[in-house]
Amino acid sequence: MSLVVYGISFGVASLAGNIYANMLLMAVIELPGLPLTFWMMNSRIHTVLAFTIVILGMVIVVVVVVAVVVVVVVVVVAAAAVV
Repeated sequence: MSLVVYGISFGVASLAGNIYANMLLMAVIELPGLPLTFWMMNSRIHTVLAFTIVILGMVIVVVVVVAVVVVVVVVVVAAAAVV
């Protein structure tokens, strides 16, 4: 959740309108997120979220490794076909 708020804060300066009003809206939007974060960290949802993040991270690593292997094989086969 903090990464989302951190990412949104980078775009506040590029929003149309008054930068001070945009910062105020950003602060107001952030207020419900703080108690929600504390609640999520103190509940069983935290365990489920951590497990989900680990599994998704492993899936992403496997997908990237497979993609790299496929690219290497394609390049090697293409190089062999040229020779």
